[in-house]
Amino acid sequence: MPNQSQFEELSEAEKLRLLRKKLREQFKREQREFFESFCKNPELFPDEPPAKHHQFMIGALQGVANGEIKRLMVLMPPVHGKSVYCSIRFPAWYLGNNPRNHLVHATNTAFPFVRPRPLE
Repeated sequence: MPNQSQFEELSEAEKLRLLRKKLREQFKREQREFFESFCKNPELFPDEPPAKHHQFMIGALQGVANGEIKRLMVLMPPVHGKSVYCSIRFPAWYLGNNPRNHLVHATNTAFPFVRPRPLE
């Protein structure tokens, strides 16, 4: 990033390009550090903002990642996002940030995630 005097000499298009790059880098840092930022990424999950009960679950999963929660059981009714957040998004985010760590995931069915069929 150029210093203040160099920045002022740039064209508006170059300034905009640099600012966008800086914002992207900041957004990526936040996504690596905070599971909630990762879940709110519109490029990864378009039209899927976390609902309030998802945000509560995301907070608990962040506690697991931070080492504040050693064991977590998520008990919710069917079709409330448990599999999406606990079986897909969290392991991808956590193991992407901590490739040498391990996760234990248990489920009461043979197949932990079955995508619902569209209504006809």
